[in-house]
Amino acid sequence: PADIMLASAPPLDMEDEATLPTRDSLTPAVTVREGETIYDFAWFPAMSAADPVSCVFASTSRDHPVHLWDAMTGQLRCTYRAYDHMDEIAAALSLTFSAHGDK
Repeated sequence: PADIMLASAPPLDMEDEATLPTRDSLTPAVTVREGETIYDFAWFPAMSAADPVSCVFASTSRDHPVHLWDAMTGQLRCTYRAYDHMDEIAAALSLTFSAHGDK
């Protein structure tokens, strides 16, 4: 299984390089587990921390359907299944939201 880890970055002082976080200094706030190799992920473009309903991202992984995850809790919100010509679940190789987030 593969994990997607979301970290909350501290406020940055872009003029002081000593305050920039390193990869090792970021602690995951949320971790979600996919079943296989992750192919792609996309943030909902209208995400706002002030609106928890909008705090989602989608992911796709090998041999699994597309998942829509809650970015605040790590809970699975929705699953989107695509089927191939043999009526088997087909994984998306990439994904995106429309610029306005309506598709």
